[in-house]
Amino acid sequence: MHENTSLDPPERAYRQSVLRDIERRIALHGEHLAKPHADRARQFMPFAALKGYEDMAHGREFTTLPKHEVTAEEARLFSDVMAELRKGDCVRITCYDRGEHRTIEGPVVYKDETLRTIRVGTTDIAFDDIESIELV
Repeated sequence: MHENTSLDPPERAYRQSVLRDIERRIALHGEHLAKPHADRARQFMPFAALKGYEDMAHGREFTTLPKHEVTAEEARLFSDVMAELRKGDCVRITCYDRGEHRTIEGPVVYKDETLRTIRVGTTDIAFDDIESIELV
């Protein structure tokens, strides 16, 4: 065993006591061997109490909702609201995000007409993903 002589005496004593504890545990119980994967998974079975939950969760995981196509009237309203928006205005935006519709409410941090994005709170939203927007 290589001892580090640069350690202060209390740290060195602590490390030696940890090593002695490990040696005692090995002497009493033998070396620890990892369980095969199937045996490790079995220990979590009591937590699967909700029958059908796993199937439902996996089914939801892969279900995506279609993106809402904006009508001409909605596009006109969107343009009107976007023209009025200023930094700090509080808005409620319904948008399409990764296969689902989300509603985000908060202050406008910035809007970038060139990149066609708006930041509400800490969320960046592309103009093309916005389904509705309203001042609150």
